[in-house]
Amino acid sequence: MNYEDLRGRRATSDDVPALQDMWRRTGIASADLEPRFTEFQVIEDPLGGLVAAVGIRLLGKDAMMHTETIPDFGSADAVRPVMWDRVQALANNNGIVRVWTQETAAFWRQLEFSTATAEDLAKLPAPFRTGEGPWLLRVLRDEDLIKRAEQELAMFHQEEKARIDGMKSQGKVWQWIATAIAITLFVFVVVGAVRLLKSTQRRSGLKEPAACRVGGTTALPESSAQIRFSSASM
Repeated sequence: MNYEDLRGRRATSDDVPALQDMWRRTGIASADLEPRFTEFQVIEDPLGGLVAAVGIRLLGKDAMMHTETIPDFGSADAVRPVMWDRVQALANNNGIVRVWTQETAAFWRQLEFSTATAEDLAKLPAPFRTGEGPWLLRVLRDEDLIKRAEQELAMFHQEEKARIDGMKSQGKVWQWIATAIAITLFVFVVVGAVRLLKSTQRRSGLKEPAACRVGGTTALPESSAQIRFSSASM
């Protein structure tokens, strides 16, 4: 069989019969695994046939690789790199720090998996402690460095929030000042308009009524006519 162009993906419910068949052929008890089929990554050939599978359980910052299933051992060298690519992809997407396994193939040790020390095992999640035998561990990231980065990021967010809150407070102060100035200007405009109107009315009241022209002659105001008539009588 040609094992070129293999592809890894997450198992679906449609893969359960093929997974059961592979577990049966490799002597792996499947009763406990079938309900957990979503933990498995399957490796398929270009025609869509399943050639291998591996379980990957995620818990917090830890992942456990388990139940490596390769019915055709002749394909192991081609299949395992694809398996590891899938493990790394899941680890990167989920912020995994440590990958644990009890798989014993030399391939995994070549990928810098090493026997876990007593200090390492103190970090092994309790739900993973289901099998006998030694544990291998691959540390993908410096956990202390990640913690420091997370703390610095949290501090940055706090400082940024405080800066934005300060800008909002300043904005409210300037808005209040602008409103006060606008109201003051409006009052001055209204007062000025009222004073101008009153001044105009006073000047108009002091002016003498103008003469009117009636039928081609100029009609003088009554007071002026009376004065002239008195002068003529004298």
